[in-house]
Amino acid sequence: MTATRSMPPLHLLIVITMAILVSACATKQDPAATPEPASAAAPEYDMNSWKTIIGDECRSFNDGCNNCFREPGKMAACTRKACFTYQQPRCLDEEAATDSAPAARLSCNHFCGERANGHCVI
Repeated sequence: MTATRSMPPLHLLIVITMAILVSACATKQDPAATPEPASAAAPEYDMNSWKTIIGDECRSFNDGCNNCFREPGKMAACTRKACFTYQQPRCLDEEAATDSAPAARLSCNHFCGERANGHCVI
């Protein structure tokens, strides 16, 4: 008796169906497990960022790396530290008025001139 099978055994069909269902469920992502998108990247600053951040009324400021001073209507005079990364520029006028520590003040050198009222006079 030679018997030819035209259909696979029932248990083989069940195993194949289960494998397909398991693989479909395994590849489906759980929305709760999806990582949150990264929030806005931290702003990047450079040597010119202070020009749009620091107001014209500010005379003493930090450009994110160097300390600077300017007279109204004149260019700013800044220290010349080499900086690979700049922080957020900030006005130092209020800090200079309330802080009497010499380290917080601008240091005058041969680029700057004499000191008057805690600021270098050009």
